[in-house]
Amino acid sequence: MATMTETTRTKIFQILMIYVFAFGGLAHANLSAKTDPVKDRPYVLVIQPSDNVTDALWYEAMDMHIKYAARDMNMDVDHFFAEDDRTKINRNVIKKIESGPKPDFLVFSNQIGMGVGLLMLCEDMDIKCFMYGSPLPEPDIEKYGGPRQTLKNWIGQIIPDDEQAGYDLAITLIEQARKTKKDNKDNSPIRIMGITGTSSTPASVSRTNGLRRAISSYQDVELLQIVSARWSAEIAANKYKLLTARYGAADIVWSASNDMALAVLDVAHSQKHLPKIGGFDFVPPAIHSLKEQGLSAVIGGHEMEIAYVLKLIRDYHDGNDFIEKLGATSLESTLITVTPDTISEYSLFFDHLAQGKLNYKAGLDIVSDDENVVPEVSMEGFKTRIALEENLR
Repeated sequence: MATMTETTRTKIFQILMIYVFAFGGLAHANLSAKTDPVKDRPYVLVIQPSDNVTDALWYEAMDMHIKYAARDMNMDVDHFFAEDDRTKINRNVIKKIESGPKPDFLVFSNQIGMGVGLLMLCEDMDIKCFMYGSPLPEPDIEKYGGPRQTLKNWIGQIIPDDEQAGYDLAITLIEQARKTKKDNKDNSPIRIMGITGTSSTPASVSRTNGLRRAISSYQDVELLQIVSARWSAEIAANKYKLLTARYGAADIVWSASNDMALAVLDVAHSQKHLPKIGGFDFVPPAIHSLKEQGLSAVIGGHEMEIAYVLKLIRDYHDGNDFIEKLGATSLESTLITVTPDTISEYSLFFDHLAQGKLNYKAGLDIVSDDENVVPEVSMEGFKTRIALEENLR
């Protein structure tokens, strides 16, 4: 009997072990599947054509939005600065990928013409990618089409209407200058200077085309000259000095970025003549300058594009392909103009953005949960939806 008892105990123990390994192991596997950080947190590499985040105010603003959006959407995002030489960017990105974990997604614009090279890299290395900000030029669009047409890993893009934005900024500055002349009983033509980025960046070209279209719609506006400052504040300041030496004082300086606009503003103060100056991007120093009656107009909101991009990537990674809801892989973002007269409407919102007090996921989910509404890709739309919630953090 004792032998039977020991045998029975042994069998029972074996059965229990089988049960533990089979069902306990399965339970452990299910738990791991739910909490595995690699699966639950997509790794995104955002590429910038620069040496450092401090090279431009816009990069600093983008870095801020990227960090806060990644925090709110539970994503691992690496903001990588791959130099400003497009012949080296691909090589630097490859080194970055090979030195660490392979990213699930690459995000980049077509600044300085780097878009096609990175699209090809993503095809070769089998990495999904998303473009924003600056689109491919027409010859490349004719060759490759848009997302998911000829390149399988290019899943989407968000591109602003930069031509319209360039036009809107110019119109705002022209109307401000016209009012000043009227108040001063000055009937002379409105003289305008333009400072743009680079011809290799479609966004710069489109913004400048918008400026030209605005000028052509007025008979009392005289275009003095449009010069390229290659997105550099230092070059913009020097070019402005040369322009004022050549033409004298202008009524308006239209700028393709606020790095350049703020540099022009500093020179204008030193010359004791302050024209109406406006530029692109809601970077904190530009917002502060509006409040202090420095810059006359700022147009922006495409900093918010990166939050929308990360939201769509988060959905795609989770198995909710945005094309099923939106019916498109390409979205257009809308930029808005803010002036010293309207800055008070946005001041608290901008302050909360800069301090990380807003929840990007909550703000974007307000619309994305409604199957009948396509989200408006704009800072204004995000601001409006945030206002509907009492507490988003």
